[in-house]
Amino acid sequence: MTLIDPRTPVIVGVAQYGDRVSEPDAALTPLAMLEKVARDALADSGADSGAAAGALAGLDWLTVIRTFPDSAPVFKPPFWGYTNLPRSLANRLGASPARLTYPHAGGNTPQWFINMYCEAIARGEAEICLLAGVEALRTAARVQKTGIVPDWSEDPGGPAPEVIGDDRPGVSRAEMAHQMIMPTSVYPLFENALGHHYGRDPVRHRQALGALMQPFTEVAAGNPWSALASPRTAAELCEPSDDNRYIAYPYTKYFNANMFVDQAAAVWVMSTAAADRLGVPRDRRCYLHGAADTTEKWYVSERVNYYSSPAIAIGAAEALGQAGRGIADMALVDIYSCFPVAVEVAAD
Repeated sequence: MTLIDPRTPVIVGVAQYGDRVSEPDAALTPLAMLEKVARDALADSGADSGAAAGALAGLDWLTVIRTFPDSAPVFKPPFWGYTNLPRSLANRLGASPARLTYPHAGGNTPQWFINMYCEAIARGEAEICLLAGVEALRTAARVQKTGIVPDWSEDPGGPAPEVIGDDRPGVSRAEMAHQMIMPTSVYPLFENALGHHYGRDPVRHRQALGALMQPFTEVAAGNPWSALASPRTAAELCEPSDDNRYIAYPYTKYFNANMFVDQAAAVWVMSTAAADRLGVPRDRRCYLHGAADTTEKWYVSERVNYYSSPAIAIGAAEALGQAGRGIADMALVDIYSCFPVAVEVAAD
């Protein structure tokens, strides 16, 4: 048997939750969703019966990804009153972690925290870490149409969580003046630039997008946690219709990321020693072999071009180098897919 350093970090449990059917008065609150996925992820670890209490008692670092309501005032419903989601979640779990974090907004933050957790565990600065995130914009939007006022508030008291990350605004003054603000306006700029880079005329490029994303709809249709579980043809995706209007060319509605969802997810990361102590089976352990964090030029208008991502190329090469592997060795590659161009650029 190969001996593993007891400080080697390992992912031991994951869980997700999604609700696309409940009426507003029956849907779980954001905090209830966080608690559910945190406990489900711990159960997913397969730890010994009764070990959950040990994991919660030994929790060193808990992070909740910043929500849309706390990131942008336009998405904050009048009944949103959570003042410290990390501490509220810790209290619900009966845990007292030494470190609570609630980072600045960023699409990279979930993977960034997995990387940071692993570094902290390897250095002996933590043994057990929990990462969780939640959004309930679907119910929030529907509730405001019904007149129901849910109880989405809690002030657990105590010190505020640590806030880390980049707090710069996402757009410059010049970009704001030209309405380069919302992702639905910016990503189409990338997409049209990429179509030109590929040498495609607009119609042919739009058809290629339909062919690219069509298999994604088939996967979503078989995923019980997906927000939209309807398989669609390439033509249905790329051709405008009464139910599939243009948002910003070449993106019809079906090409756009959907943030009006009720979804949550959680991940437990711990040292190999902690996993051994809690009886986590070997086949429930996932070791991180390489990781990297890179940053593009912050403002879109300062990018070198709109059809490539040097940061992804550098980061992927660094992570693969740490693992001692090449891209040809990978059986599966998971790519962030908020919009088609994110898939295309990362694949390139």
